[in-house]
Amino acid sequence: MEVFNILWNKYDEDKQYIIGYLIYDQKWIFKYNQELINEAIKKGFRPFLELPLIDKVYTSNKLFKTFSNRLGINKKKPSIMILKEKKGKLITDNIIILHKKMKRKGV
Repeated sequence: MEVFNILWNKYDEDKQYIIGYLIYDQKWIFKYNQELINEAIKKGFRPFLELPLIDKVYTSNKLFKTFSNRLGINKKKPSIMILKEKKGKLITDNIIILHKKMKRKGV
C-alpha cells in the first residue's frame, strides 16, 4: 500500500493544510481530511473539480487526473508510485503531494 498526504499551501499565511489522502492499494482511493478540510475551505481552498464532495471516499482503477501530472508510475514495478522531480508540486499551483512512509509490522 502506498499513501500520500495531499497538502494545500496557503502562501499569504505561510501555512500548509493536509487536505486529503491519496492511497494506492490495488486501486486508487482519495478522501479529504475531515479534520482540516473545512478550515482550509474557510481560508480559500476549493475542492478539486474532479473530486468535489468533501465527505465522499473516491475510488478508481486509474490514477485521478487531478494527481496524474504530479505522480509517475514506476514502469518496472507498476504498483510503485514515484513523485516527479518537483516532489508532487507544480510551479503553477499550491498543492503538494508527500509520500507517507508506512511502518511495517514487526520491523
